Amino acid sequence: MSEKKGMRTRKLLKSFLPYYGKYKGILVFDLFCAALTTLGELVLPLMLRYITNQGMQDLAALTVSKVVKSECCIWF
Repeated sequence: MSEKKGMRTRKLLKSFLPYYGKYKGILVFDLFCAALTTLGELVLPLMLRYITNQGMQDLAALTVSKVVKSECCIWF
């Protein structure tokens, strides 16, 4: 029964693909933006954890310039 369901899905996708050809650029741009959003949602908590840990260890050492410099060195 699942094979029939898979066949129906494939048939539906093949029938819709010609309509997407016109909007291929928008589709690629949308997928790119979705990937950037996902990357941001994964990286931001890591950055905040690092900054919080640095602040807990030595609050005086937590200046904007040091945070920016250390974040750039960690991620790149």
